Amino acid sequence: MRDAVLLFLPERVGVLTGQDEEVVALCDGTRSVPRIVGELAARFPGSRRPQDLTCVQSSE
Repeated sequence: MRDAVLLFLPERVGVLTGQDEEVVALCDGTRSVPRIVGELAARFPGSRRPQDLTCVQSSE
């Protein structure tokens, strides 16, 4: 595959398309999950957003 973004996982490979690539790019180790959700909400207004992120531990 040319010009494709691939996500390598144990024993498989995923091909990222469309918004997938933007979501994975935010998971760079510097952002917390709530921050990622906030950034995605700003980029994609009108999309569904989780109401409760208390189950996610954050270092921020």
